[in-house]
Amino acid sequence: MKCCNDTPPLVIAGFIITVLAFVLHFIGYVTSYWLAWFGEYESLIGLWQRCDHIKYIYNKCTSMQDFRDQPVKFTATQVLESLALIGYIAAVVCATLHAFVVKQRSLFIAGATTNCVAGSLGLIGCIIFCTAETIALNHLHFSFAFCFIAGIGGIVAGVFFVRAWKPDDLSPYEQFNLKRSSVNYPSN
Repeated sequence: MKCCNDTPPLVIAGFIITVLAFVLHFIGYVTSYWLAWFGEYESLIGLWQRCDHIKYIYNKCTSMQDFRDQPVKFTATQVLESLALIGYIAAVVCATLHAFVVKQRSLFIAGATTNCVAGSLGLIGCIIFCTAETIALNHLHFSFAFCFIAGIGGIVAGVFFVRAWKPDDLSPYEQFNLKRSSVNYPSN
């Protein structure tokens, strides 16, 4: 079964998951809901800003760069999530090209690699964020969850691109070497 001009369904599924992972990661990356405390005093912390609210009295958002005492793990999370965002942008470009424009084997490899790398970076960033001593795990909020889910989605999309790749896409020389390496020779 083929759809979208002979594009395999696994490639279409990989494309859809890649786009969803990018959108989830982008929302988690830009919003200030990695950590949240609610009540009379509300505090929302994201990767890039912190917003504090006291009902009817105080409402202020501050850049995270203004906090000199932020943990090193928080900075590491910022870097890893930024690299993951760049990886997701590359993955969306590769997936779009592969699904709708060019049907080359190199785009299978590029799509799978960029998705897996972006997903891995996002997951590692989330794990590092959780292991910071100052982070209360019961206050994690939706931005964190979106980045975590996007990391899993990126890896799943990468696996879909790998599964969609068939040996028929190989050159005749590569097919010959693949067949030759899988021949079972009788033992003496």
